[in-house]
Amino acid sequence: MGLEASAQTIGHASTLLVDAKRGDRWIGVDYWYPAMNDGSPITAYELLPGVAFAGEALTRPAPQPGPHPVILLSHGWTGTRLIYSQICEALAARGFVVIAGDHPGSTASDLFLGTLVDEETNGRNRAADAQFLLDSVTGERPGFDHGLQLNFEQLAMLGHSNGVATSLAFAADQAHGPKIRAVVGMEPYVRPVTVNQLERITTPVLLLSGDKDLTTPTELDLNYALAHIATEFLMGLELARCGHQGSSDVGLYIEQGPSVEGVPAGVLEFLDTMSADITGVAHEDWRPILRTHVELIGAWLNEEFSRPAANPSLSELLSRDGITQR
Repeated sequence: MGLEASAQTIGHASTLLVDAKRGDRWIGVDYWYPAMNDGSPITAYELLPGVAFAGEALTRPAPQPGPHPVILLSHGWTGTRLIYSQICEALAARGFVVIAGDHPGSTASDLFLGTLVDEETNGRNRAADAQFLLDSVTGERPGFDHGLQLNFEQLAMLGHSNGVATSLAFAADQAHGPKIRAVVGMEPYVRPVTVNQLERITTPVLLLSGDKDLTTPTELDLNYALAHIATEFLMGLELARCGHQGSSDVGLYIEQGPSVEGVPAGVLEFLDTMSADITGVAHEDWRPILRTHVELIGAWLNEEFSRPAANPSLSELLSRDGITQR
C-alpha cells in the first residue's frame, strides 16, 4: 500500500557499484524515477533474504523523458538504502529521481554481523561514498548505466540521522562534480559536522527535526546547525508527534510484518521496540508524519529549483499546526 495516491507511474531499479580506487568497495544502489506504465511487475523490497514487502513502483520500466531533478540519499547509522522506500517512491511520483547508496560499515547488516566501523572511519567512508555515487551517476566513473535524463542543475542531497551529517559535510567539502544545490535533513544528526564545515555551507538547507526524537533532539542537533549555518541558507522546522524513525519504513514493517511470510519472530520483536520512535506513541499511525515529510521536502525543493509549486504549497504547509519554524 503506497503512502499516497499518485497519477505518476514510478520506476525502481537496483545495481551494485564497485569502487576500484578503494579496494573494490561494493556499494549497493537503488533508484526511483518517473516512469512509463509498460506493464512491468511491481517491485518487492527485501527486508531480509527471502522476506520482502511490496511497493508501488514498477521494476525497471522505461523512464519518462527528462531531464529530471536528482536527489542523492544517505541513510542513517545502522540503516540501509531501502529503509526509506515510501519517501523515495513519493518523491519520484513528484518528478524527482532519487538515488540511494549504502554506506558499508554502518548498515543494518554490519550491526548484525559485528562489522560496524568507528565514528572517524565512518565519516571518512561516507564522504568518499557520496563522491563516488555522484561520480557514478554523472558518468565520470563508469559502471552505472541508469539510462535516465538528469538535470544536474537541480541536484540535492537527502539524509536521515547520520546521513544528514554526511550530506552537510559533503556540501561543505565537495571536491568536484556538479555542485550540490540543496540539502535536506530528516531527524538530523549534526554533531559530527565541525563548526568550520557548517560555517562554510552556502547551499540552501532544510532540516526537519522531531519533537519526540530522543536520539537526535532539537536542542542538540537542529539548534547546533542553527547556530552555525548562515540563516539565509537554512530553514529549520520542528515537527510535532515525530520521533527518530518518523521518516523511515519502520512503521510499514511493524504494520505489515506479521502478515509477511518468513519474517522471524525475533525480527518482529526488534522492530516493535522502535514503535514509539515513529510518533512518540507506540503503534500510532505512521502515515501522517511520513506524509508531512514528503510534502515539506517536495514543496521546499520545488521552490529552491524554481519548479511548479506543489499542492499544498510550502507557505500553506508552514501555516499548519504541528510545524514550527525554529
